[in-house]
Amino acid sequence: MTDPSPPTSRVVDILELVASRDPQSLRAADLSRELGISKATGHAIVQTLCERGWLVRDVTTKTLSLGPGLGPVARAAHEQRRASGRALEAARGLAATTGYTASVVELVGTTMFVSSVDPGDPTGPTLEHRVTYAAPFGSLFAAWASPGDRADWFRRGLVTGPAATSYGAFLDQARNEGVLVERMSPIVEHVTPLLEASESGTVSADLRRMVRAVVDEVVRAGIPQRKRSADPQPVTSVAAPVLAADGRMSVALVVHPLQAISARELHRAKTLVVRAAEAVSRSAVTADAAGPRSHHPTPEPSLLG
Repeated sequence: MTDPSPPTSRVVDILELVASRDPQSLRAADLSRELGISKATGHAIVQTLCERGWLVRDVTTKTLSLGPGLGPVARAAHEQRRASGRALEAARGLAATTGYTASVVELVGTTMFVSSVDPGDPTGPTLEHRVTYAAPFGSLFAAWASPGDRADWFRRGLVTGPAATSYGAFLDQARNEGVLVERMSPIVEHVTPLLEASESGTVSADLRRMVRAVVDEVVRAGIPQRKRSADPQPVTSVAAPVLAADGRMSVALVVHPLQAISARELHRAKTLVVRAAEAVSRSAVTADAAGPRSHHPTPEPSLLG
């Protein structure tokens, strides 16, 4: 995908890089080197950001940190993204209760922003990353999407024909049940860069066909079999939607067992995730109705029964 505004992207890249590192660990020259931009461009952007208070440069070490000018932005983001904040609280509770990694996934356009909570340190920092919204990634969002948006999701992921038909039926079932269980192979982790390269048009037609075959196989393998086995079954993730008052979803709560678990443990995980997502949905709807200054803490899954 072509960048519509490279200069804007460079400003955002600099802010994100500073935010991702320890305070005062980067200089302007470090930013230019890591981002692959000229020193003149990097210094000009840093100078402007410092003048606006979005960055602060130490007068002695010349290292950079986020500045007070970002305070209003941070406060506004916190107010305007209440559902996401409550979902993260719930994800911390899910990680502590289930012992699995738990995530909050937010969909913006065709990009998913993932915040993951380590079950070994549920109150610690989250791991942040981005994933392209293309089949088979983001199945829960596709389950709640309109027919046209779902078709675009399949197209971006190169999923066509019988694989799209069978997986579409699986998504419809998940929406009816209010929870989605995936059992995909670990190979799915290696498909992401191939999908992104295909979407950007940087691969040949032959490689694109090979990617399509791999994705089709991953999709077929991810559909739970109708015949249930008493033996533990591999489960990649269990996800439930956080819904707005109008029924739309842009946030998902997910736990990632990433191992074979019993039917009883799967039922427990589904129950906890669904209850947590419903609690976040109710809390967000109530807060929206009460006004921007309201705050209703979300119960942790361990307190939900």
